[in-house]
Amino acid sequence: MKLVFFTSSKTKFSIARDILNDYGIMLTKRKFNFDEIQDIDVKKVALNKSNQVERGYNGPFIIEDSGLYIESLNNFPGALLKFVYLHLGAEKIPLMVANKGRFAVFINVLVLRMPESKPIIFTTETRGKIARVASGGRKMGWAIEQFFIPSGFDKTLAQLDDSEYNSFWQDFKKSLHYSQLGAYLSPVHNHKRA
Repeated sequence: MKLVFFTSSKTKFSIARDILNDYGIMLTKRKFNFDEIQDIDVKKVALNKSNQVERGYNGPFIIEDSGLYIESLNNFPGALLKFVYLHLGAEKIPLMVANKGRFAVFINVLVLRMPESKPIIFTTETRGKIARVASGGRKMGWAIEQFFIPSGFDKTLAQLDDSEYNSFWQDFKKSLHYSQLGAYLSPVHNHKRA
């Protein structure tokens, strides 16, 4: 099966392509000039983007968006993460929760659109906390990598050594929205649905 991923992120595309390839899905990338709504709800933002693409493209495609929900900040910044990150940088985000609770959830929403079909949504939730100080040199292309500490770890994603990162990645990959999509579209799954 062939699928188009409308994204400008090389990191997202690379991860999605590698995972979906295991399911026999060939992924190609296209850019789209989104008129992005400003909303904290990442699902609403992703669906809005998919609606924009659907008006001008009639093949099967996916859209992905993410948000960071910090409990002590009433789930801010949510889907506004990119905007906040670009304006404050990784160093200032931990300062927003300096004397407050640090629990946070990083949510990825993937929307699959097939011609003449309702959108199908896949989600990944990664629980963790906000570090006291942004740190770490590992570059993965995620806005949260220097200040997000995933549950089960005591370091930011950017501080994890290769072994720790591989451990995190293997668990993360199992429930990842791209893996969910691959399982949904795989011939085995389609045979079971029939």
